[in-house]
Amino acid sequence: MHANPAPVDFHEHEGIAIMRFEATHIDQDVVDQASKLMFDAIDAYHPMRVVVNLRNVDFLHSLGLGMLAGILKHIQAYGGRLRLCSLKFWSCLP
Repeated sequence: MHANPAPVDFHEHEGIAIMRFEATHIDQDVVDQASKLMFDAIDAYHPMRVVVNLRNVDFLHSLGLGMLAGILKHIQAYGGRLRLCSLKFWSCLP
């Protein structure tokens, strides 16, 4: 039996925290796992710049948008900035 891979890949490059979603469907289960991973990484490194790469995401549930808003608020509290990249327009449509 194989464990499910982490829904988010995290690495740091020249002071920028880069978080790439591996999951294609961001639903409640993925949000539960990803938010812990993302907040733990942010709390550990306090990066001033965070990029969330959504290239692999085909569906983003409203819970995922709420998670990203929470991460933005968390990062802004210490003066950091959040950027989203490779967001597909249709990933937010029903």
